[in-house]
Amino acid sequence: MRTGVFSKVLSSTMVFSFVFMSVAPQLVRAQELSAEGTNESPAVVEPVDSTALETEPEITVLEQADTDHSMNVSKTEVKEALESLSGVLETSEDIVVDRDVDSAIITSTEDGTIVDIPKNPEDGVTLGTEDGTTIEIGLPNADEAKNAKRIADGVVAYPAKDGSANAVQADVEGGVRMLTVIDNPEAPTEYAYTVTVPSGGHIELTEDGGAVVVDENNEPIAMVATPWAKDAAGNDVETYFTTDGQTLTQHILHNVEGISYPVTADPFWIPAAVTTAIVLAARACVNTVIGGIGIDAVRWAIQRNDWYWKEKLEQAAWGCAISGATMGVFKVLPNSAQYWIKQQIVNTTKFLLKWWV
Repeated sequence: MRTGVFSKVLSSTMVFSFVFMSVAPQLVRAQELSAEGTNESPAVVEPVDSTALETEPEITVLEQADTDHSMNVSKTEVKEALESLSGVLETSEDIVVDRDVDSAIITSTEDGTIVDIPKNPEDGVTLGTEDGTTIEIGLPNADEAKNAKRIADGVVAYPAKDGSANAVQADVEGGVRMLTVIDNPEAPTEYAYTVTVPSGGHIELTEDGGAVVVDENNEPIAMVATPWAKDAAGNDVETYFTTDGQTLTQHILHNVEGISYPVTADPFWIPAAVTTAIVLAARACVNTVIGGIGIDAVRWAIQRNDWYWKEKLEQAAWGCAISGATMGVFKVLPNSAQYWIKQQIVNTTKFLLKWWV
């Protein structure tokens, strides 16, 4: 898939070049006017916006889960909670899995993505690619959880006694959902995923509330979609990420008035091969931007955070990248995943532009 996507990206840069021709000369002129000490903004020929993001896929409650709301959260209660939601368990219905003495689930895709979900929750989940890049993700409160129990195709639960329990789902495209089911108001509100990052690498949050894991060269190697959380009645529960660079913590503010238990929350780790395709698309288009107008003009636009041109430059670059991905990687992804992928392209393009300047 990588080769196909990369060739599509190269084709898309030619389309992008035509669109960017209407923006680049005016961006350079804006830089000149700024140097002359004027705030005049030249007229802009707006590129046609053919890359608007789809509406975020909605997780809905099909029926209220039957749980006892105690501090002990069982395999059956985790299954009840996940079965009550639309668009969750269905993503792994056709998955083919292997197992071994240490692993509850091992999956691989044609493009070389490998997902290893452990029997012992303290061992953590491993995500790998065919080029040997791997990261390990420690599960929250793993020391209080029991070993993995299968609850559906590609899905295991880790029963626990702190009012919440983890579940991990491998989907058919190589992505991983790391779900938390909370069934008691005394359960924790913070769930920390400790990420073993390659030497010198770290985690950064994205503008939309997701996260990206980068290596020592600031190259994105893993991405996490914006988290969501739902209560048993289908109401949104406030949730967000924080990070210290090595641990990604999901905050789930469930212990407030009006919450119906169980609450289910989900960080989704984007498939590794799709991450590679996103980076290829974004890098090709960022290189086109820089080659087209020069690093000084790009640096000027990005650093002026309050200026119109920063947004225009970013839109042109990620629009190009989305075009490349639409022709390539989207063909093998379900519709429900396309919103997340487009959002990650936007995040990655902005990230790469920032590090260039």
